[in-house]
Amino acid sequence: MDFSTSIITFFLVLLVCPVYSSEISSNHETNQTFRSVEEFHKFKKTIATHLRQINKPAVKTIKSFNGDIIDCIPIDKQLAFDHPILKGQKPLNPPERSRGHNQTDNLNDNFQLWSSSGQSCPEKTVPIKRTTKEDMLRASSIKRFGRKINKVVRNNVDSGHVHATTSVTGEFYGAKSNLNVWAPQVANMNEFSLAQIWVTSGPFESVNTIEAGWQVNPGLFGDNLPRLFIYWTVSN
Repeated sequence: MDFSTSIITFFLVLLVCPVYSSEISSNHETNQTFRSVEEFHKFKKTIATHLRQINKPAVKTIKSFNGDIIDCIPIDKQLAFDHPILKGQKPLNPPERSRGHNQTDNLNDNFQLWSSSGQSCPEKTVPIKRTTKEDMLRASSIKRFGRKINKVVRNNVDSGHVHATTSVTGEFYGAKSNLNVWAPQVANMNEFSLAQIWVTSGPFESVNTIEAGWQVNPGLFGDNLPRLFIYWTVSN
């Protein structure tokens, strides 16, 4: 092979390689796009499946003026009864109160926004806010949706977690709390503010708790409204 042939061969290689490389790049982008579209549809299907599992068939539906949709679900069909331990069971009647604790407070029927229209759920049903696609997308993952973020409260003034508590000990048959409802401003989606009654049992390292109250948590609820919440730990 003479010098001129070498030059021609060299130029042919230079001309062919970019074309081949371009074809590979094009196929790679096509595959990536196809995979992204396929994964997107799979993700949408997964969310739709979870929403069908969470949102039970309603006896009645009420639309709140703030946009919430409230479904009236039969007591024994609510999501809690999907738990393996509770599946197929019927809710028990509340136990009788101890002597001297039979007084009942007069509760305003319109204490929640959705009930201000005068509508209410039928007897033997419970009002449950319908979960939306947007609610699920705010969670870090579908698996984490609806689960409480585990945060350890430390006695460190630099932790950013500010709280005040009061507690009593003894033998109790029940508990109640009167909480003012406010709508405190939070700075961003990662902050929240709450007021609650917190009943605990056991050492702090493995404490069992029942908590109820309200919280303003835009990262969880998507707005700055005070929302009712109930939470309990898994019993040891």
